[in-house]
Amino acid sequence: MFRKVVLWLILLVVGFLLGFVPQFQHLRKVRANLSAAARELDSCQLGQQLSRIRDAASLTYLEATRKNYGVA
Repeated sequence: MFRKVVLWLILLVVGFLLGFVPQFQHLRKVRANLSAAARELDSCQLGQQLSRIRDAASLTYLEATRKNYGVA
């Protein structure tokens, strides 16, 4: 009985690791790509222009949700 419980616990841990490790590796790759893209975006003029456009759009949305259409 004790051997069965230990075997099931080991199988459970192995199954967890088989699902966790690939997802963790994928997450590391995606984070690396994201940080590289963010660095590239920050280093160029286009990034600054996009930031200004994003900020203006955010303010417009905020004023529109406040029903202040004159300012928006």
